[in-house]
Amino acid sequence: MARVTLVGSPALTEYENLQDLQSLRERYLESPPLGILVVASLFRESGAEVSVVDSNRQYLHHLEQSLPQEQFTEALATTLAAEQSDLFGFATICSSYYVTLDCARRLKKKRPDCAIVLGGPQATATATETLERFPAVDFVLGGEVEGAVGPFLELRDSAPADVPGLFYRDGDKVLHTAPLPPPDLDATPWPALDLWGEGKVSKLALEAGRGCPFDCKFCSTNSYFGRRYRVKSPERLIEEAATSCGRYDTNHVVMIHDHFAARK
Repeated sequence: MARVTLVGSPALTEYENLQDLQSLRERYLESPPLGILVVASLFRESGAEVSVVDSNRQYLHHLEQSLPQEQFTEALATTLAAEQSDLFGFATICSSYYVTLDCARRLKKKRPDCAIVLGGPQATATATETLERFPAVDFVLGGEVEGAVGPFLELRDSAPADVPGLFYRDGDKVLHTAPLPPPDLDATPWPALDLWGEGKVSKLALEAGRGCPFDCKFCSTNSYFGRRYRVKSPERLIEEAATSCGRYDTNHVVMIHDHFAARK
């Protein structure tokens, strides 16, 4: 059985002051990180044993110990290297991409036997350049990964050309395959909330849908989702809200979407 560790994007590393970071605890650190937990469910469905490391919680803990900010990537890499996994997957966003890449580089030095794959908007937008310049990164799994996780686990080393949406190296060349059509959001798995933990939260985020119909030059959403605007059905959202709110003892729900009100 494959053992996989997934790492959330360190969105809060732009904050150097502990007091500022603590003030954001309720907003960013209490509610389960949806994206990485959905990916965890996809890996589980494909037969992998999965663990999740929340880099933002790790960063808060790092600063609470009065450790220098510049030592965080080394500390995170040390934590990850202790995981009993052969595959590490990193979520990526623009503002903290340099932190993710530095952590991946340090992890590879500690665990040269492991495979490192990046996913998410920033890695997708810069996949070729990333693989050309950062040898620690083995793969980029671009775009929405529903339908691609299973083939990736099975074929990444033997037949990478058969994995949808995969960027990989062939000698000195970086090649990539075509992604699958966008998934039916009502058929996507629920986030693996058990990997986040229990306890009360003040408010709970739910993924209401994906994509935006517009083509703003400053935004990666159009390239990542291909301007395909979708919303989950009311039935699916109500079911998720009722179940998840009961689990975390809250009645405050936040609908997460790139542009929820685009369709009146």
